Amino acid sequence: RLSREGRIMKQLTDHAGELTDKWEQETLERQKDAEELKARLEHHESHRAKADEDFDSLISSELMALKESLQAESSERKEEDDEIVAALNRYTENLQQSLSMLD
Repeated sequence: RLSREGRIMKQLTDHAGELTDKWEQETLERQKDAEELKARLEHHESHRAKADEDFDSLISSELMALKESLQAESSERKEEDDEIVAALNRYTENLQQSLSMLD
């Protein structure tokens, strides 16, 4: 009976040791995988940050160009409106002069 209990205890001890070894091995593999994923994530984040920065720069320059173009168009239209008003004023003045001659 004692020898059987000794064998069972040895089997339990051996099994516990195997489980501990496997657990430690799995833990190390999981930690390695987690570190690799973290490194890949950091790489992708920095790459994404650079791409976002480039995109922001592009959008800012295009927006600035649109603002400048809008300002130029606005100035041009104001000048054209002023020319139309001046032409209408001259026309009105000439019309009034013509009507005053008829009286």
